[in-house]
Amino acid sequence: MKKNNKLLILFMSTLLVGCGTNSISNSNLPENTDSQVQLKSAYQKLDQSTAKQNLDTNDAIILVDVRTPEEFEEVRIPNSILLPDYDITKRAPELLPDQDSLIYLYCRSGRRSQEAAERLLDMGYTNVYDIGGIIDWRYETVTGGE
Repeated sequence: MKKNNKLLILFMSTLLVGCGTNSISNSNLPENTDSQVQLKSAYQKLDQSTAKQNLDTNDAIILVDVRTPEEFEEVRIPNSILLPDYDITKRAPELLPDQDSLIYLYCRSGRRSQEAAERLLDMGYTNVYDIGGIIDWRYETVTGGE
């Protein structure tokens, strides 16, 4: 009987802890902005049709190709800048100085752009979207030195 009681207590404790919430309400943050807690932005995927529409109507979006220089020269989305995924940590502060800029990332298939987006978020960037891979891009592209 004692063993059953211990198991029951363990089960109930686990249930109570597991049902707790980990969310932080902004209403609980102090009014003084100097002491406010900055909540980390989450990874966000954006579908390409929405991305295209936004790119056509918002010149403030920074479109970043995270592929290699060779891939970038072969084909790219117009008005994109090259920032290879392997250089994100080193070159992002130089190429993307405003961490609150609206940034769209793409690569070949979507894997590198997701990793790059997560890395930028870890670095403090707040408005980063992964639009996937150029292999799925149904809109205009340019090649070479165009």
